[in-house]
Amino acid sequence: MRAPLIHWLPRFVQARLVLKLQLDAQHEVADLSTAYDYLAHNRLITSGVMRALFPDAAIKVERFAGLTKSMMAIRPAY
Repeated sequence: MRAPLIHWLPRFVQARLVLKLQLDAQHEVADLSTAYDYLAHNRLITSGVMRALFPDAAIKVERFAGLTKSMMAIRPAY
């Protein structure tokens, strides 16, 4: 993770950090417009979205210090 906890910051602060830290590994972020575009296409999903994407799977949530660290969709073996 190159910018931990960035998703909890206000959007304009996120955009400034993306611009300053060059978080997009594939393209150079040259201006704020490009930084906002990067943020629009890279966002965390909720457990509800995970359930919608994987309706036949069990959603396992991993936590660290009470916060969700990751989510996994586990389908039964057929």
